[in-house]
Amino acid sequence: MGGCDQPFILTDCSLEETANLLSPVVREEQPEPLDVDMFGILTDDSPLRYIGFDQQGCHSSLVYQTPNGSRYWCPDVSSHFKPVVGKIYLTWDEVYKMYETYGEMSGFQIRVAGYKKWKGEITHRVLVCNKAGKPRGKMIDSVHPASMSGARSSCFKVTGCKALIRLGAIKGITNYVLYEFSENHNHELVSSENMDLTRKGKHLNFDDLHFVHAMSLNRVGATVAHRLQTSLKGGHHNMRGTRNSYKNISRDIRMFIGDRDVQLVLKKLEDRAKNLHNFSFEIHHFEGVLQAIFWAEDVSKLSYQLFGDVIAFDATYSTNK
Repeated sequence: MGGCDQPFILTDCSLEETANLLSPVVREEQPEPLDVDMFGILTDDSPLRYIGFDQQGCHSSLVYQTPNGSRYWCPDVSSHFKPVVGKIYLTWDEVYKMYETYGEMSGFQIRVAGYKKWKGEITHRVLVCNKAGKPRGKMIDSVHPASMSGARSSCFKVTGCKALIRLGAIKGITNYVLYEFSENHNHELVSSENMDLTRKGKHLNFDDLHFVHAMSLNRVGATVAHRLQTSLKGGHHNMRGTRNSYKNISRDIRMFIGDRDVQLVLKKLEDRAKNLHNFSFEIHHFEGVLQAIFWAEDVSKLSYQLFGDVIAFDATYSTNK
């Protein structure tokens, strides 16, 4: 099994028939069944009622409603990309990539929810929608204003979404078998044009990092660099990362330079003194700390000879103009 090139599907077999393949924990009591009222839309006795079709850019989903008015969105994705119960995957990376691709085509992001161990070995893993989990309420006492301060606010909210896949590790090898798949979400899916605003969409790749660095070398700030990249790629929906992402990368580049910025400046002045005619500079430092730098090129020295009694200063210094 471990040497096959393609994953295969277990069909017409029970848990007892594959007991020699699965880890001991799988034969223990299974997790509680999912609520039929939420996740039984594909069964004949489901109380969910189909009410419409939701189109978000290139992402589409089927919308269902319960008798009490709750709505659920089922991604309308080709069966070729959907997780298949009973399918065996060779590695955990293959599982994660499969569900991540399915989420990107559906309009949601994923995260690892947890795992179970038996005698030091992982036996179960769970991947869930990134909106899974209970919303955290906050108690606020109007009498005590200090209670209103706390964790910083965030635009990301969890909704208790139950969309997930559960996998069991096959004992002795790195393979995983998918034994549960819940595809219904209790929230609207993200439009394909807004995927750049998701957590993964905000992560910049190497080309974007190189672009920010190249712009900074040409004295172009992060905000202008983001605007230029948006124009070059034809819109925000083709972008990776927001304006703040570009600002953070620009900050990280400066932090990487750290206390070596003085050496970079001195090296640049030394190169100019070697290659430019009549260029000179002087530095003043005290106890290893740079205090002042003075430099002058050929034009400045000629101007001083002609207008030596004039004092000029930069009125826009430190005004960002």
